[in-house]
Amino acid sequence: MVLLGVAMPLKYLADMPEVVRVVGMVHGVLFVAFVLVLIAAAAAERWSVGRSLGVLGLSLVPLGAVQIERQLRPRD
Repeated sequence: MVLLGVAMPLKYLADMPEVVRVVGMVHGVLFVAFVLVLIAAAAAERWSVGRSLGVLGLSLVPLGAVQIERQLRPRD
């Protein structure tokens, strides 16, 4: 959201392309960290490959994190 809502308008409306580079790099680093944590969680919880790939796939979809949260939240 920051990339599209803040960085892209600054790039094109305020002629500040460096903002996109910085925000894009942060986004990439956070995604790689997410994948590493996903691998660690999948190993610790002994998830199937299908479940792990499902979570990874949802991470690529806008608002997929909401569905991930619903799937992984413990039932009361």
